[in-house]
Amino acid sequence: MLQSKLFYLLFLFSLSLVFSCGSDDDSIEGTYKIISFMTAGCDDPEENFNFDFSANDGCSTVLGQEVCGDGTMTLSASGTFVFEITVTVIGQSFTQSGNGSYTIDGNTITICDGSECETTTFTLGSGVITLKFTDSDDSCTLTIRGEKI
Repeated sequence: MLQSKLFYLLFLFSLSLVFSCGSDDDSIEGTYKIISFMTAGCDDPEENFNFDFSANDGCSTVLGQEVCGDGTMTLSASGTFVFEITVTVIGQSFTQSGNGSYTIDGNTITICDGSECETTTFTLGSGVITLKFTDSDDSCTLTIRGEKI
């Protein structure tokens, strides 16, 4: 059960990378390090998590287990992105990578990975981007923070 939950979290984390970006100015282009993500308001309270990878060498404790994460995403001026994330749970590492395209409209970003696209809102400030979106299947609100590096 714990491993399947953690694999689910890995999946959420890799999805979160698809949505991460940030800025020291008003330009969204650049490379970003994921510093945290949190799920809240889920129908199943066990799916609510807060991963803060900005301290403790990129590790956080979830359900009594140490979870370590390291991930980046690069957004280019041409509207393409690439990402890679590695999450280590219970001594096992999982790596997810991907690429695609993105478009910006005000404070809305649409990310397309192959034939699937997702749209969410974001805020930029002090080199940190914060994104929030809600999963209609389970009411979870996912908040992702990335820091421009």
